Amino acid sequence: MPARRFLLCLAAMLSSLAAARAEVADGPAVAEIRAMIAREGSARIIVEMALPEAETAQARERAAAEPATPASVAAKIERNRALVADAAREMRAALAAADITMQQEYEHLPMFVTDVDAARLERLMRMPGVRAIHLDKPLARRQLPGNVLYPVPTKAAAAAPAATPGEADVAAEAAARASAVEAAADDPNTALLSSTVTYINADDAWARGFTGQGQSIAILDDGIDRNHDMFIGKIVAEACYSTKGNSTDVALCPGGAASSTAPGAASNCAAATNACAHGSHVAGIAAGNDTTGSVTLRGVAHGANLIPIQVFTLVNDQTDCDNEAPCLLAYSSAILSGLNYAIGQAGTHKLAAVNLSLGGKPQSGACDGDVRKPAIDTLRGLGVLTTIAAGNDGKVGEITPPACISTALAVSATIITVPDSGVNHAANVDVLAPGVLVRSAGLNNSYVSRSGTSMAAPHVAGAVAILKSAKPTASAVELETALKTGGIPTTLSSWSWSTPRLDVNKSLDLLGAPSVVTGVALPGVFGSKNLGGTSYLRFFNADTAAATMTIQIYDDVTGQKVGTWTRQIRGLASPQISMAEIEAESSPPVTSLPGTVQYYTLFVDAPFTGFAQHVLYSPQTSLLSNLSFCGNGVADSGRYALNTHTTLINGYTSFLLVHNTGTAEARPSFDVRDARDGAQIGTFTTSGAIKPQTSALIDIQNLLQVLGKQPDSSQFHLNLIMSQTGFTGFAQHWVQNAAQGIVTNISAKCDI
Repeated sequence: MPARRFLLCLAAMLSSLAAARAEVADGPAVAEIRAMIAREGSARIIVEMALPEAETAQARERAAAEPATPASVAAKIERNRALVADAAREMRAALAAADITMQQEYEHLPMFVTDVDAARLERLMRMPGVRAIHLDKPLARRQLPGNVLYPVPTKAAAAAPAATPGEADVAAEAAARASAVEAAADDPNTALLSSTVTYINADDAWARGFTGQGQSIAILDDGIDRNHDMFIGKIVAEACYSTKGNSTDVALCPGGAASSTAPGAASNCAAATNACAHGSHVAGIAAGNDTTGSVTLRGVAHGANLIPIQVFTLVNDQTDCDNEAPCLLAYSSAILSGLNYAIGQAGTHKLAAVNLSLGGKPQSGACDGDVRKPAIDTLRGLGVLTTIAAGNDGKVGEITPPACISTALAVSATIITVPDSGVNHAANVDVLAPGVLVRSAGLNNSYVSRSGTSMAAPHVAGAVAILKSAKPTASAVELETALKTGGIPTTLSSWSWSTPRLDVNKSLDLLGAPSVVTGVALPGVFGSKNLGGTSYLRFFNADTAAATMTIQIYDDVTGQKVGTWTRQIRGLASPQISMAEIEAESSPPVTSLPGTVQYYTLFVDAPFTGFAQHVLYSPQTSLLSNLSFCGNGVADSGRYALNTHTTLINGYTSFLLVHNTGTAEARPSFDVRDARDGAQIGTFTTSGAIKPQTSALIDIQNLLQVLGKQPDSSQFHLNLIMSQTGFTGFAQHWVQNAAQGIVTNISAKCDI
C-alpha cells in the first residue's frame, strides 16, 4: 500500500476510534436529564450511537449532493440499515454489563430508547460508542387559531417582545391582512388555498405539466381524516407512533396501541378531541385534491401522494400542557419513529419531502445537537428534504427546534407576500410561504381556515414534490438550491437579513425543468362550441384503488398549451366527461368561442393502468362515433367492454360480440360494474356455451334487470370485465343507432 494511502487510512481509523471512545460531555441536554431524575427518580432518554463511517459533515453533504436514482436510494437505505444494526449489536454487550436495556430501537437510525436512574446515566456517559444522550420530551403543534388576525404571543414571547417593525412594514402587513380577509369573505369555499398557490406561482408549474405526480409527501402530525374528499385515492402508506411518557398519557393509535402501520393507522380521529384536525389541514395544503363538488380545491402538489404519520399523544399532565391539560403533544421518540418509518418508505413510494409542523422553545442560531438531526441528514442523503415550521411566537432572530437544524428546511410565514410579524423570523429561516387564513381540510369532510407557520411549511413541502416530479433524480442540494435561489428576496425593517419568498415556477427554471408534454395523446378533440358534434372523453381505471389523472390541453392550431385538467378516477370506473366540463374545470379555464372550429389534443397522464376513449355525438344526425385514434396506438385488450348502454339510452342498443379463440366450447363470465364509480353490480355468465372459433352476439340492453337491478335516473353506462379464467377469447362493444340503422364498433380505446 502506498505510504500516503496508508497514512490516510490510519488517520481515518484513529478518528473513528476516538469518536467511538469519546465520553458524552456535561451540557444542557444532560442537565435536563439529571433534573428529571431528581424530580421523578428516573428519566426516559434517547441514546444516539456513533456511526464511524457517517461521522463527518462532509460525508453527509456529499451524499446529499448525489443524484437520487432509484438504485442509489435503495442502496443507501440498505447500507444505512446495516450500519445501524452493526452499531446496535456492538452496543448490546456493553449495555448488558451496565444493566441497561434497549427498550425501543430504530431500524434506520443509530438510536435507542431506555429509562435510566442517576447511576445508569453516569455509566452511559462513559460508555464507548455513545455519541449523545437526549431527554425524551414532548413538543407542541405549531398553529394559530384560524380567526386570529393579529396573533396573541405565547407566554414565552411575552417575556421577550419582538423588535418593532417600521411604519412601512406595519402598513404593508395591515394591507395584506385586509386583502386576505376580503378574499376569504368573497369566496369562503376556496379562500385562501386557491389564492396561495397563485402567490407562490404553483399554478404556473401545473401549466407546465408538473403537479407532484409520481412523488409522495410524508406528513408527521396528529393524523388525517382519510375519508375527506381532498385525500381520496392519495394515501399510499400510513403509520402511527404514540409514546406514553407517563401513566396518565393516552396513546392515540387504533385500539390504544403505541404503534401501528396498518391501513387507517394515522386516521384514528375519534381518539381525542381535535385529533386529525391539524394534520388534515396541513396535508390538504401540501397535496390535497378535491374535485368532487362544484368547487375544485387543490393543494400545492395536488398530483402527489400522501404518507400520513400520526406522532402525537394525549397528554394529561398540567405542566407539560402549560396548565391546559389535556393536550396533544409529540414525544421525541415518537417523532423519531415517524422519521424512521419515512426513511423506510423513501424508495418504495418516491418520497420527495417530509413535513413537520411542531416545535419547542424558540432559540437563536443552529440547533444541530437536536435529536432529530441524524434522521433529517439520512433523509437528505436520499434526496428528501424535511420542511419544518419556524414557530408562532412573534420572535425576531429566533425560531423553534427542530426547524433550527441546519440541514432542515426552516419555513416561516407571509400574509400573501408580506412577512407576518406575528410569527418567528430569523436569518436561518430558509424559505417564506403563505401562512394566514389558508383554507384547507377540516374534520368530517369540512373546510376551515387556519393561520401560522404550520400552514406555510406544507406549501414548501408541496413545492419540493413539484420539483421532484420535474426532475425525479434531483439531489437534496439541487432542490434546496433551486428553492432558495428561485425565491424572491424579502425583508422587514427589523431584520438584518433577507429571506427568499417561495416561487415554484422560478425554482423549476433553475432546476432545469423543461416544459415537457407527457402522457398519451388524444388528438382531434372537438371544442365545446363546435357545431359538428360534442366530444366526450371516457377514462377507465383498471386498478382497484382510486387515483388522480392529469390532462394537458393543447390547441391543435397554435400548438400552445391552454390549460391543465385533473380528476380523480375511482377503481374500475370509467366516467364519461364532456369537453365542455373539461374546459370549465381546467386551470386556467379554456374558452371555446361560438362560430369557430376549435380542436384540441389532450395528453392524458395517470398513475393507474387503464384506457382512454374519445367518442363524438352529433346532435344533428343523432350519431355516436368512436374517434379514439391514439398517440401510442389503439389498445388491443378485448377483456373490457366499457360504457355499455342500459335501457335508459333510448335509440341506442349495446351488444357484445364475444369470440371464442379456445379449443373447447365455454361460457364467458363478466364482472358488471357501474361506470360512474366502479361499484360492483353483479356477475353475468352467458346462458349458452360458445363453440371454438365462433362468436356470439349478446344484447345487454336489459342486463340490469337480469341481475335483479333497476336503472336509476342517471344510470346509463355499465362496465363489463371478462373473467380470465374458464374462457379464452375477446369481446367487442357494438352500438346500434335505431333511427339510422347503423352499427358502430365502439371498442377502440387508448392505453393509459
